[in-house]
Amino acid sequence: MSRKTCILTLAVGGVCAFAVSSAFAQTVTVPPSPPAAAGTPGILPGNVLPNPDLSVAAPAGPDPVTSQWGTSYGPYTEDSNPRPLNWHRGGADWGVQGPPTMEFWNPTQGDASPTPPPSGTALEINDGAVNNSGEWFTAIDGSNLWNTLPADSIANGLATIQLSWEYTNVTDDPTDVKSGGGNFRVTVNYGVAGATLFSGGFVGPSSNFLIAAGTSPNTVNQDTWETIDETLNIPAGDSTFEVTIDSGGNANDTGQIWVDDISVSSVPEPTCIAGITAGSMLLLARRRRRA
Repeated sequence: MSRKTCILTLAVGGVCAFAVSSAFAQTVTVPPSPPAAAGTPGILPGNVLPNPDLSVAAPAGPDPVTSQWGTSYGPYTEDSNPRPLNWHRGGADWGVQGPPTMEFWNPTQGDASPTPPPSGTALEINDGAVNNSGEWFTAIDGSNLWNTLPADSIANGLATIQLSWEYTNVTDDPTDVKSGGGNFRVTVNYGVAGATLFSGGFVGPSSNFLIAAGTSPNTVNQDTWETIDETLNIPAGDSTFEVTIDSGGNANDTGQIWVDDISVSSVPEPTCIAGITAGSMLLLARRRRRA
């Protein structure tokens, strides 16, 4: 049994005074941006995703996710390759015993991104196969639990996700994403409290970031780091999330993607924003009076 391929979804929650309908999956197709339009990398204040800059290494030895999978579902190989803490290989390199073939942790593995990652480290998928795909996914090392959303996000159903990516020579069939087949993507899957990799915790729709790639043989490139910053909707009743990075899943999906600085935070309530703005203006007025 192999790790299932998931749409790149980020489940995040935020604080707002208005209701949001989450009856359908949220999908955002992101076109390449010119260098001048690329965002500023960094980590969101109040981030709840551990190891957002991917700089902390997991303990040496077999990945506990693949070890647990073997315990739960029968004999299985174990991935002992270096990886960032709380991130795990799926797809073609799930349980790989030799060197990885698609899923790398830069800069010590794989190919360098076109320009250096914002934090100095990045997750890479290098997919040149027409019969397989790559995936990175989150689960807390040791417990295999999904990450918990901020309390205000659970209550109000909104959150912010921010990440930076580069990609080269990406080609796919955008129409396949509805069947879970195509598209280079980042996804957040939502789950109930206590959801783990083995609990079947997926509940409700996901939020998807898709690369706006052309159908083969056309390719698309983003050779400067582009920062994606979006407000996302959380299905009612969900309180945990899993992030995945995927390289499609059919013969038309090939290319390379690098991802860095992945963070998730709540969204301030409009009333809070107004209060902050009013307070800032009052402080500015006081400073002016003192000048």
